[in-house]
Amino acid sequence: MINNLFLCIKNIYVRAILIWIIGILLSFVTKSALLSMMTMFYTGILPFILVVLWLSNSETGMKLRSQTKKWHIGITISWFVFIYGIYARKWASSQINEIFLIDASNLGITYNTLSLLFTPFGLIYNESVVPFLFNLLVYVAVLGAMIMPFLIVASKSTFKIISYCFVMVLLLSSFMGGIASLSFNKDLLIKQFALWADFDSNHLCTDEWARSTESVVFLGGDKVLVYQPENQKNSQFSVKTCNFEKVF
Repeated sequence: MINNLFLCIKNIYVRAILIWIIGILLSFVTKSALLSMMTMFYTGILPFILVVLWLSNSETGMKLRSQTKKWHIGITISWFVFIYGIYARKWASSQINEIFLIDASNLGITYNTLSLLFTPFGLIYNESVVPFLFNLLVYVAVLGAMIMPFLIVASKSTFKIISYCFVMVLLLSSFMGGIASLSFNKDLLIKQFALWADFDSNHLCTDEWARSTESVVFLGGDKVLVYQPENQKNSQFSVKTCNFEKVF
């Protein structure tokens, strides 16, 4: 079984997913903003990595890749990318507005990064999709348990079958755990990334609230979005009026 596990880990698709799962676990254990940013970025490109690996290594993928050279397929792909970009930016804008209650353009780096993350977070790691995938995993496991006795009787390599089933259940369980963690902690990851990417601890505001403020984002004019970690969880972000009276 150990040999089968090592062979499974050598699979390029499995290794890509294992890196993703390890990144998620380390992000929540260490609570590092930089590690969370790296995990979010890898999360965003993981579906594309798997697609590229499939197109590059599978016979079907190579055939599809050769078909993209035809002009009508190229035009179709271009339109798909255009429509995808619109929906991705719309989703990213609504996520930022829902969390920070400001226009998404004020958090430029976070806005562009979330647009990239539309495929995984908006479609795959969605809170409504996770229960369906979990139920599907349960049904597959039950079905596998029902047909296992017949496979054991029909096959001489009983131990090999059991080993592969164990490895598959282990990987699928880890994958589902990673999806659940991302979907239910999505807002926290977005906040951590925004604090690292768009918020700045240097400002010229001299108001009373500035003493308990860790970082700010300038919204235009004299308005700023402030982050005050000592406040209650639901009131750590708020819009304030900044008084620029600092003397150089």
